[in-house]
Amino acid sequence: MKECAIDVKPSNVLVNYGQGESRFTDVQLADFGSTVHENSIHAQRGDPIGTPIFRSPEAQLEMKWGTATDIWSFGAMASVYLISTS
Repeated sequence: MKECAIDVKPSNVLVNYGQGESRFTDVQLADFGSTVHENSIHAQRGDPIGTPIFRSPEAQLEMKWGTATDIWSFGAMASVYLISTS
């Protein structure tokens, strides 16, 4: 069964900075307190999840969601980071 972290946001991403050529040596996702199975009743019903600004469209519309919502949240978070640093 697949797990959904459902709260991917900057404050839940841990980064170890490297020295030399590699800027980041390790990136980890933290805070799995709201993790649910992809087939859970919460995912099937489309319960509201996560931080609104980083929610996927299906989660925002309270439709059935799954692991793809974590990928959307990560992309939204990365986009905000990239735009704010340029």
